[in-house]
Amino acid sequence: MHCVFRIMGSQKLEDRFWQVNLALTSDNDEQLRNIADYMRKELGKGTSLDKLGHIMLKMGELSQAEEIYAPQLDSTDGENWRKHSHLNHQLGYVYSEKGDYKTAILYYEKALKSELDFLPSDDPSLASTYNNIAGVHESWGHYRYALSSYQKALEIQEKSLPPDHPTLAATYSNIGLMHKTLVDFASALSFYQKSLEIRQKTLPSNHPDFGAIYSNIGALHQDMGDYSTALKFYQQALDVREKYLPPKHRDLATSYGNFGSIHSSMGDKSKALEYYQKALEIRELSLPTNHPDKANSYICIGSVYDSMDNYSSALSCFEKALEIQKLTFPENHSDFADTYSSFDSAYSSMGDKLTALSYYQKALEIRELSLPPKHPNVATCYNNLGTIYSSMGNKQKALSSYEKSLKIKQACLPPNYPSLVITYNNIGLVYQSMSDYSTALSFYQKACEICEKNPQLSQLNEAATTYNKIGSVHHSMEEYSIALSFCEKALEIQSKSPNPKNRSLAITYSNIGLAYHEMKDHQKALTFYEKAFEIEQKALPDDHRDLATSYTNIGLVYDAMKDYTTALSYHEKALII
Repeated sequence: MHCVFRIMGSQKLEDRFWQVNLALTSDNDEQLRNIADYMRKELGKGTSLDKLGHIMLKMGELSQAEEIYAPQLDSTDGENWRKHSHLNHQLGYVYSEKGDYKTAILYYEKALKSELDFLPSDDPSLASTYNNIAGVHESWGHYRYALSSYQKALEIQEKSLPPDHPTLAATYSNIGLMHKTLVDFASALSFYQKSLEIRQKTLPSNHPDFGAIYSNIGALHQDMGDYSTALKFYQQALDVREKYLPPKHRDLATSYGNFGSIHSSMGDKSKALEYYQKALEIRELSLPTNHPDKANSYICIGSVYDSMDNYSSALSCFEKALEIQKLTFPENHSDFADTYSSFDSAYSSMGDKLTALSYYQKALEIRELSLPPKHPNVATCYNNLGTIYSSMGNKQKALSSYEKSLKIKQACLPPNYPSLVITYNNIGLVYQSMSDYSTALSFYQKACEICEKNPQLSQLNEAATTYNKIGSVHHSMEEYSIALSFCEKALEIQSKSPNPKNRSLAITYSNIGLAYHEMKDHQKALTFYEKAFEIEQKALPDDHRDLATSYTNIGLVYDAMKDYTTALSYHEKALII
């Protein structure tokens, strides 16, 4: 019977010799024995050096894998095309994982050329090359090229492989991801399920490949707004990865990043930040300085800081992300649009509208160049552009941008998709600012209907925001009791939030206070205004304009109660700000 060891580390001693440090595992670890047996079959009959290189790739030790493969390629006779192609494949994978996509494509294209010179166009081994080329195009943001290459691979594989072959599972998963990226969710789920079914038939239940497919299915459900199902799949992925991968493996960072993303979507910013920082710690240890995954970590962390009004920390993270991307990508790569959008969000929140507008426009230009015209990320750019125009008082440009966003979303998303809520609310807000209350209400009610049809949304802050907006319209129409009822619905949702003292709750308290103030119930108005002020005082700098609004609101209540001395003190505090 074979002994099973865990690889603890390795180092090159001289030209042909490596030292590999091993730890003997327990004879009773049946699951580990099963996965070791599977990996022996996977490694095949290559040389010891080839097997070591393969293991280094599995462990995420990219530099050591390159040290193994590159000298072999340099010493390989060009006539030995199979070995030449294999080594180009392995080095292409190394550079792809490092984020050097240009070099990765060069190696994969060399492999493809060698194969096409000696093989028929439908030879099964070509499918692997098409898959690899597609993967690099995908990472580089060339989604249509990626889907085309994946489909070439699938055509070959479906003719040459049995229907439950593990390689088919990988290709189905890749095609599913491309359909998800291009917002064809039904096709994406279909391909993911095909992939999962094959893996369940052919792999040990604890194989690391399950981590990838569980993560993919989780991300799809998150995009569809089904957060509970997404969390279930993310947890399954993490369970597999934590048990059988080294603690600094990049796939663990992916799992932690997924948890950060979904907790952010659910409004739990502190948990989101915790998971995003775990992901960054692993990537700092395991990836090159300019790897795009590190840039993504910085953007995610910065976005959480932005949502927490910590703008200096947010901008610092975005700057780090941009520095990495400038070293890695061509200037119109789609990842730049994400970073520019992050900058514009922070600058807009800081009140620097012109700087924010310039970043919004840069992001939109890149999106329109790199994505299909009906892609939801283009819609997001128009939505962001509308927000900045609205904050600058340009209502017509704001409305035009929001309507462009809505038109794209209606063309490419399901009718009850969560992001439609944001656009309906934004359009409603413009009409409300133009005193067109009936039209504003019609858009807010569309947003409300989506929230009520999605159980996850109905318990999230976006639903509370919608109720607050409906309440504000009824307030403008002097229907104060109706306004109060909607604000109380918002409060009911927010009181169940994992972060019950966030600033959105302060807005709701202020709105309830305003309704009571208009209804002449001054004591209740004061109570809710003070609750709002308590949250804002802890969350905001002393000179923030929202604090001035709270001081003014409290002062007006004391005015109505004829306590003019106290009222004056609050008005003076507001005036200082």
